[in-house]
Amino acid sequence: MTIPEDMMAFIEETARKAAREGAKEVVAEQARKAAGRCDRRLRNTKLLLKNYRMFKKHCTGAVYTDEAGEHDGQEEETALELLDMMLQRNNAITVESIRNSCRRTKIMIRHIDAMLGLYETYCAQSDNEALKRGLRIIKAMYIDETAKPVEQIAMQENVSARQVYRDHDAAVDKISMLMFGIDALEMS
Repeated sequence: MTIPEDMMAFIEETARKAAREGAKEVVAEQARKAAGRCDRRLRNTKLLLKNYRMFKKHCTGAVYTDEAGEHDGQEEETALELLDMMLQRNNAITVESIRNSCRRTKIMIRHIDAMLGLYETYCAQSDNEALKRGLRIIKAMYIDETAKPVEQIAMQENVSARQVYRDHDAAVDKISMLMFGIDALEMS
């Protein structure tokens, strides 16, 4: 059976359109998945900061420590690998022992401390008062020995509570960039 030329052209054009639409849908789905992953990482930055004091207490109060206070010489996961593990679909890390938990927490604390140190240097070198205020807000909310409520921070900084939240969010964005490196660009 022979297909007329005009019918064949119509079929080919329809197939091209369908392929383009299918490709667009695949690209859109990949973008949605990437955005979701980045959103979770941003939320994880806030979650890591929110639990920073408890992580520190865990590291200093954990029953497991070796002589050096470090791990047993096995290869360490990087902080980003640990964060990615937390993003798995079941949102749970299967911890084999208290020892592994302590070791991983120490890795995360070292990474958080290092990135906060870089952020502090970044803010100190800036003339932008909002950046410096954001750092003070992060420290007051998460790092200092006792957490301060937003209203108290607002009074100390002589700004509104809403401004505290804006500065907080801007600081978390910058800290996320430091914590996740190039992967954080997808968050923007």
